[in-house]
Amino acid sequence: MGDRRVVPYEPAHYIEAVGTPQPPDAGQFYAQHPAWTALIDDRVAACAGIIIRWGGFGEAWAIWTPVAREPRHRRFIHRAVRDGLWRIITERKLYRVQAQIVSDFWPGRLWADHLGFKEEATMPLYGPNREHFTQVVLFP
Repeated sequence: MGDRRVVPYEPAHYIEAVGTPQPPDAGQFYAQHPAWTALIDDRVAACAGIIIRWGGFGEAWAIWTPVAREPRHRRFIHRAVRDGLWRIITERKLYRVQAQIVSDFWPGRLWADHLGFKEEATMPLYGPNREHFTQVVLFP
């Protein structure tokens, strides 16, 4: 299975996860909020966290790399994100966590469901390429 571990998020992890040329400050925004990175054999598998908007409200985000999508790693990634999500919810006393998912990206919607999120709203033409999104919400 390889060496698997969860480490504090660093902006360089975002650049590695996204993979396309990025400006030097890419990923800095996420470093201002609670976030973590799952590594497999020292390769970034996934980055995730919660952007704290105010008080008890946050927005969850996650980036999976091809490493994380390998079937043998999915359970590790799911647990790492689930545990990190709940750690932040508990530590920050969050009462609402929301996320947006491209509406026709069924693996993402199914995963959000497994994490306990419920569909809240449809967001037509929300994405940068006019994609429709679905907003999901978790009330801990």
